[in-house]
Amino acid sequence: MEFTKDEFARANIDNLTGLWRAMGAFPASGGNTVLAYKNLSWPHRCWFDTQNRVPTRDQVADVLAALTAGYIVPVWEGPLAADLSKALAIEGYELSFQQTAMTLSLVDYPVDDGTAAVLKDGKRIELQRVYTADDIHAWCDVGGTAFGYQIDPEVISGALGTSGLELYLAHLDGDAVATGLLLQTDEIAGIPQVGVPQAFRGPGLARGLMHLLRGRSVECGAARVPWQASGSAESVYRPTTCDAQ
Repeated sequence: MEFTKDEFARANIDNLTGLWRAMGAFPASGGNTVLAYKNLSWPHRCWFDTQNRVPTRDQVADVLAALTAGYIVPVWEGPLAADLSKALAIEGYELSFQQTAMTLSLVDYPVDDGTAAVLKDGKRIELQRVYTADDIHAWCDVGGTAFGYQIDPEVISGALGTSGLELYLAHLDGDAVATGLLLQTDEIAGIPQVGVPQAFRGPGLARGLMHLLRGRSVECGAARVPWQASGSAESVYRPTTCDAQ
């Protein structure tokens, strides 16, 4: 299936919000029309479904009034973004961070070129898929250290059975040193999370892990992979053939 730019942008958003739904998100607005969804705990996301309509100021205010401190309300580029951003600003919300959405075609992507898991120092990354309770706790510990916040093992445990969702620990010299997450929906495989603690950054671990996860996406039958990155991480995760949305 060939996507237009707008179609893929929507598919990317649907993939990302599908992950948040798997992590326990539910409708945050009542009535017959659902305008927003939120997670009860981590990852503390509340988002408005602005595909076809923008909520009124009163509707935004009602949803935000029910949120506790620490929630993140994403706004995606599109015809309704300006109106939603204005409504959020009126309610006292400020821009916290920006991310660039990127996409890579997996046609002819090298699944195993002999160096996929080799770091700059010649050591190799070994991937372990997360299945058990101990795996989940290790994944949360390493990921939490990488991002500087606590990841709830109960949320991850509840999401793990979601179709298309795969979690991985990356091992180096027998130690868990990084985390990755892959979610396939239809023909795309999103990689919304790669976490490398500060102590292990530098030898190319993040880049190598992303390469392995893209290879896994090919094995799953995905045709294209999207991901989001901010700041310096954008250059780390961007292959030479990817497109920014």
